[in-house]
Amino acid sequence: MASQHDASSSPLQPELYDQVFAPVEAEMLAWLDLPPGARILDAGCGPGVMAARFTAVVGPSGQGDALDQNPQALERAREYLAGSPHAERVQLHQGDLLRLPFDDESFDPAWASFVLHHIPDPVAAARELRRVVRPGGRVVVRETGVPLRMLPFDLGIGEPDLQDRLRVAHNRWFNTIRYAEPVDAPYPFGWSQVLRDAGCQGVTVRTFWLELLPSFTAVQEQFLLDSVQRHLDKPELRALLDPADVETVTQLTDPASPYYLLARLDLHVLAGLSLYVGTVG
Repeated sequence: MASQHDASSSPLQPELYDQVFAPVEAEMLAWLDLPPGARILDAGCGPGVMAARFTAVVGPSGQGDALDQNPQALERAREYLAGSPHAERVQLHQGDLLRLPFDDESFDPAWASFVLHHIPDPVAAARELRRVVRPGGRVVVRETGVPLRMLPFDLGIGEPDLQDRLRVAHNRWFNTIRYAEPVDAPYPFGWSQVLRDAGCQGVTVRTFWLELLPSFTAVQEQFLLDSVQRHLDKPELRALLDPADVETVTQLTDPASPYYLLARLDLHVLAGLSLYVGTVG
């Protein structure tokens, strides 16, 4: 993505993930049924794509506030929003989710996507989200419900069940990130309990599905290829794979290989994204 946005150029495209999951995210927004004029917090906004989408659905009287701790993420969000017709209704903030720079009872909803799993004390983070939501509003946490799967059990190369071994490697790598700093008492419960322990009421969950078969769009192809290629490109992940699996992944991601992933017509892509929702009393 370019480091600067020229107003005369075409709008910057959403991140690859948000392009592929755009239909799923549209379903999520419809299900949340946000009232016109709502003020929405995107806590841990990343490139700003969802902040723009939220602001679009609440209409011209609505407002979005997008917060991230990472200044590089905020710069990407600023670039993306510069090409959005809703840019003037999205305010960017640099800040810590555990110390939100907002007054009590300011939002409906407060949204945190793939953020709380990075925080050693997720209940404290959810409690802070609840603090800034008005009575009757909602705290919405998006997390992976069902990790992406697409490979058949037997690929005709290497040992069967590669997909699960890639997931095991990912989980082992993620544990080193999740607990990079010592945690006195790791939280041993799921996301619905996080919201209950944070003081939310009427906690519910819904999972939204991405399901694809070939043929894929160019963006989908790049996303699927990247989801496998990253196991070679990220040294920490590669080190967790058996050498035979490294060779299989190499073949799957090589366009010249007879086992090239995107040459297969039997890929069945399935991924579930879950929204955990708690109401503020």
